[in-house]
Amino acid sequence: MSYRSRVYRTTRLKNGDRIVSSIKTSDWAIWQILKWLCKGFFYLMFFWIIIPIKLLKKRK
Repeated sequence: MSYRSRVYRTTRLKNGDRIVSSIKTSDWAIWQILKWLCKGFFYLMFFWIIIPIKLLKKRK
């Protein structure tokens, strides 16, 4: 027998109900890596806009 683990996430609907969804750990890890890569790519594409905005926010 092999050990199977799952990642559970709770989502709240507009009417107040909650839904629990689960995903395999390996699928969750793949999605986290893809999300990190997309954020990194977006940051590299627009860093010349993002950095001045962050610097201006720190001055205030």
